[in-house]
This record gives sequence, structure tokens and C-alpha cells, in this order.
Amino acid sequence: MLAFGGEDPLAAEDAGAALPGTERAGLPPSFLSVDTDGRVVRCDTFSKWVSPGLRCGFVTAPRPLIVKLAQGAGPSLGVSSPVQVFLVEMLR
Repeated sequence: MLAFGGEDPLAAEDAGAALPGTERAGLPPSFLSVDTDGRVVRCDTFSKWVSPGLRCGFVTAPRPLIVKLAQGAGPSLGVSSPVQVFLVEMLR
């Protein structure tokens, strides 16, 4: 159980935690790794490990919230098309 009460989600930024091959090196566990209620929303960014100029991020959250975000957000969220194409190709 997380160390906060209520029903509200907890937004957390843990840059690099979602990247393959990264180590937490003695840091405490992320909120997402100890979330048992599906209330943590983690905001990550590609700018920490690819290039600061990309200005593109991603969200790790429970599936129902991701579906709601996708329905209301539109396809790009203001990220340029060349950056989107670059990231898709890089992640393949």
C-alpha cells in the first residue's frame, strides 16, 4: 500500500526508470513499482536519454486511464511529426 490516503491518483516523475538497462543504484523503489491499487501515473521523457531537443514524453498508468487520455488527446499532443517518426523507428 502506498503511503498516502484517499482515492486520488498520484502523479510521479521518475526519469529513466522505464528504460531498459537502467539501474536504480541504491535509490528507493519507484512509486509505480509499489503501487497495488493502480493509482500511480508516471510521466517519463525521451529527452533524458535520447536528446534534450526532442521534447517528447510518455505516460505509464493503469490501462483505463491510458484509454481516456488517448480518447481526448488526439494523435500528436503537439509533438512534431518528424520527432514522432524518429522515435517510432528508434523503438522498433
